[in-house]
Formats: sequence, structure tokens, C-alpha cells
Amino acid sequence: MKKTILLMATILLISMSAFSQKGFMHSAGYGFYYGVGKISTDDTTGMSLIYRPTLSFNSGVYYPRINLSDSRDNNFSIGAPIALGFSGSFSSSSGSSFSFGLDLPVMFDYSFGHGSAERNKDGFGGFIGAGFGYTLSSYSYESWYGNVSETASTAGPAFHAGIRFPLSIKGNDMSYTIRFMYKLGLDENRFKVFGFSILVNL
Repeated sequence: MKKTILLMATILLISMSAFSQKGFMHSAGYGFYYGVGKISTDDTTGMSLIYRPTLSFNSGVYYPRINLSDSRDNNFSIGAPIALGFSGSFSSSSGSSFSFGLDLPVMFDYSFGHGSAERNKDGFGGFIGAGFGYTLSSYSYESWYGNVSETASTAGPAFHAGIRFPLSIKGNDMSYTIRFMYKLGLDENRFKVFGFSILVNL
């Protein structure tokens, strides 16, 4: 898994370095991720059992991308919509808890219309893309019964699509992105991860 993350980071850094002069764009906001896996095992009697582990987390999302072309109307780009979230709580009666979530993909996109380039201010735009990503979710808590910790992770091909549009709120003109993603895990847990995010284009 560490080799996968290192390879993804290397591809992203090389690509962004090579094409940085074409135009850097980025956005940030909120995201929610949920995944469910499927593990088939046999019990002591030989009967087949199916266990479905899950992962979920809320996160902040930062999405940097570099356009690989210099067109106003549409562009191909490489980017990394990185999601990171954590939360914690403490109670003298029920104990403390901590959760952590991470989604790290590298995506190749085709964008059109609004937001496809810095100078494109059309009334509507969108994008579709594919790549490879890694997702991790960890949860731990302390109670009267002891410490409990659960961790789930997966890596595999990822697909996403979304829309971009301008919106004026109280006289302030802003640009937004709504993004949907799907990842198919290739490990033994076979996680299927779904994600949603709403971002402000910076």
C-alpha cells in the first residue's frame, strides 16, 4: 500500500511540475465519503459467511489541478481532490473517541464550460475523469469495557464527475463545484467507496 501511495504522489508531482505553466487551478470545501466491502469466509461447519465492513467520514477537501492544454472552452487536466477529516470527543461517563479519514486520488479530467480555464466565466460547466486512489478510515474509542479500534482501507480505480457554476450571494460573485465520486477497491475487502463534495473555486 505504501508503494501505491508513493507512486501516486510521484506521478502527480511530475505532472504538475511539467505542466505548471499551463495554469494552476484549485478549490476547497466539504466532503462526505462512505464505503462498503464484501468478505466471504467459511465457518467451522463449512458454511459460507459474508461479512460487509464499512467506512465513512466527513472531511475537508482541497482539489488542486493543472490544465494540460491552454484552451478557453475545454481542457484536459491532472489533479488530486484530497480529503482529510478527523473528530474526537471526551466524556467522563462514556469515555473518549477519535476518528480519522483520508482519501488520496490522482485524477485525469476533461473539463468544459465554466471553470475549465481561469478565463472561462460561462454560466455553466462540468467535468468527468478517472484515475486511481487510496482511502483510509480509522475509528477508536475508550469505554468501561476497554479500548476498541477499527481501521478500514482500500485502493483502486476511481471515477468522478461534477458540475461548476457561478452563484451570487449577497452581492458576492462566487464559483462552485459539486462533485460525485466512485472507487472500486482491488484488495481483498473489495470496498466500493462513494463520495460527495461541494467546493468553492478559489
